[in-house]
Amino acid sequence: MLIDRFGDVFVVTERGSSNGSTINDTPLTEPTALSENCRLELGGFEIDVEFVSDDPSGLPPSVPPESTKPAPAIPQPSSAATAPGGIPPSLFYIAPIIAILILIGVGAFVLMTRGNGRQDNRDIVYSDDPIDPPARSKTPAGSDTPERNSNDVITVSPTPTGNTNQSLPPPTGDQTETTKVEESAKSFLRSIAQNDKRGFITGANAQIVGPKINSIKSGSSLADNLASARKNSSQIKALAQSKNLKPQFLAAAAITKLGSQRGDVLQTAQSMADTLDKLSIQVGNELGDDCLLMIAAYDQGASGDFMRMRNMLQKLATDSPQLVREIRTIWYLKRNGQITDSQYDLALRFLAVGTIMQNPKAFGVNTEAPGLLAHMEMETEEWVTGNVVLRINGQPVEMQLTVPAAPVKPQRMLPIFQQMSSAVVGLSIDSLEDDNIEISCKAGCGACCRQAVPISEVEAYQIADLVASMPEPRRSVVRKRFADALAHFVAIRWFDKLTDLMDLASEHLPGFLPQKYVETVTSYMKEDIPCPFLEDESCSIHPDRPLVCREYLVTSPAEYCASPSGEKIKKVPIILKPSKAMLNVGRTRNTDGLSSLMMIEALDFVERHPDIFEEKTGERWAADFFGQLTKTEIPSAEA
Repeated sequence: MLIDRFGDVFVVTERGSSNGSTINDTPLTEPTALSENCRLELGGFEIDVEFVSDDPSGLPPSVPPESTKPAPAIPQPSSAATAPGGIPPSLFYIAPIIAILILIGVGAFVLMTRGNGRQDNRDIVYSDDPIDPPARSKTPAGSDTPERNSNDVITVSPTPTGNTNQSLPPPTGDQTETTKVEESAKSFLRSIAQNDKRGFITGANAQIVGPKINSIKSGSSLADNLASARKNSSQIKALAQSKNLKPQFLAAAAITKLGSQRGDVLQTAQSMADTLDKLSIQVGNELGDDCLLMIAAYDQGASGDFMRMRNMLQKLATDSPQLVREIRTIWYLKRNGQITDSQYDLALRFLAVGTIMQNPKAFGVNTEAPGLLAHMEMETEEWVTGNVVLRINGQPVEMQLTVPAAPVKPQRMLPIFQQMSSAVVGLSIDSLEDDNIEISCKAGCGACCRQAVPISEVEAYQIADLVASMPEPRRSVVRKRFADALAHFVAIRWFDKLTDLMDLASEHLPGFLPQKYVETVTSYMKEDIPCPFLEDESCSIHPDRPLVCREYLVTSPAEYCASPSGEKIKKVPIILKPSKAMLNVGRTRNTDGLSSLMMIEALDFVERHPDIFEEKTGERWAADFFGQLTKTEIPSAEA
């Protein structure tokens, strides 16, 4: 039996005892989160679990938080240096002691510390974001969003492009560099894996890949090699399929091997295909991270050693307490000295090439957009690409948008709307950079991740799918965080207070007071309940975070956010707010009577309400979205 700690959740795992184990008289067949006063039984011996604090003050020990982990999507197992509220080193000796006591026939109590993740008491005066008071007029007083007018128009001009089985088109629009790398790398990793709809890299890893991208794109050969791959796309696709590889994976591998030399990408791919095929059998290519490992092991495979990487990964999985999925990344292996600098560099260059491939012109490479994606994995009937022109304060902003041509549910459109949100936010950031004003927000600063987060109905289902796709035990850990947070705010009647105020606002009754609304929103943060996805004060789902989170940025010092006040926090004014537009896109009767839907309600909401979204073409969804965004009725080109 193994007990692991993830944040303030403890998970017990059966490790193959001869007589089996139970928890509360139920067979322990998968990793399960422990709860207060639960009972474990192993081979006839019982263990009663009790959670207590060994700190007389009831507060967790003051330990500085760790730096941001390269792979925050996987919770970090216990270590000697933990974040505030972490587990003391002495606890690492408890599990072996329990095992010994069981063997000699003595019952035991497991005493575990528990912290709330933060130590400071928060007396907060907070402003109106990320939940804005309900609008009682077209442009509420004090709003930083200008009133919409007929000049804020959209033109959608669809042109057919190719075919893909993947759910995410390449990112478009104007974005900050790190976000642009994150989004494009996410698209690439999902396209090269056999089954990885959640592949992504963190912002910290995007900053590592960024210099590689700058180095590669500065060479004169890249555009020619991309053109060579595009010219031979059908042959590369056929070759990849014969080797159970994805076309983008094989093309990116070949272009990476060519490096600064111009060459025949098809011929290079042919020379690599057998080696990559054999590595895929031994290392695997199910996930995007697996594909990076294959590239790191390429030189080993080319010399005939196809087993070394696999054997090393198996040994680490056996000997290390880390989760297998965390171990199987180039980031973990490099951090722990398990791969060489040259292996790591090869994998980074491959990732950089693939990231550029998603939208070469966005990275300053003069070749046709959207790179190889349209030529290798799309057919005409699957996607259409249109030019979108927004007029913001009289200034035209042009973007390119690729959407499904066939009718789809709105969840399929959400990654596209997320990209457009990043583009809109990027416009606001650019205006600040022109004035030499810097954004304060960065990984490791999670103060704003204790606010109430309003989401759309569509986002609720996306969040539920995201959690459902997580491996155990992380899935159980995150689900418990959602349940605990929801139960807490229901118990203190926070939702009742919010609903009462929203009802008054919707009926235009005099009892609604904006200050009372702000106080209610502020009271949420005073409870100091972190977002269920917060790991080491960083967002563990950053590429998939809700739209409202993407729009919340500040230029004031980060320390002000720990105890916010309206006059000290300087928020970045967002000209258009996609999060507000999304609230009404795809909305169904499931949300009738709901004044708002908070993120911590997402799993409970989806469990109680089956998906009844209608299907529309991507063009129609885009028209609906931009119509809500600009408060203008937008006809789609299909109309």
